[in-house]
Amino acid sequence: MPLNRVHTVPLAVAASSLLYGAHAQTSAGKAELARESLEPSVDRLIQVVSGAVSEAGGDLARSQAPWVMAFSTGHYKADPLGAQAARELASQFVARQAVTGDQVTARAPGR
Repeated sequence: MPLNRVHTVPLAVAASSLLYGAHAQTSAGKAELARESLEPSVDRLIQVVSGAVSEAGGDLARSQAPWVMAFSTGHYKADPLGAQAARELASQFVARQAVTGDQVTARAPGR
C-alpha cells in the first residue's frame, strides 16, 4: 500500500504509558528529567510505530512520512516533569526515526 494517504496509528495510550519509565534528577531543589531514562521508551515507541507502518504496507526507511506530534497541554502546569518527558520522547523519536524528506509538525491544542 503506498503511503500517499494519511494513516493514523493509535499510539497515544502507548506513548503515554511509555513515559512511566522516565526518571528525574534533583538539581538545586528542582526536579529535572534524566533524558537517558527515556531511551527504553523511545526504543519501544519506534518498535510499535515501525510495526504498525509495516503491517499497513509502508516502509519508513524508503518513504517520506508526515510526523505529527500532538501534545495535551492541560496538565503541564501541574506536571512539568511529565510535560518535559513527553517533549523529549517526541524529540528523541524524531531524531532517531525520521529520514531526509520527512515533515515534522508539533501541535498543542489550546484549552
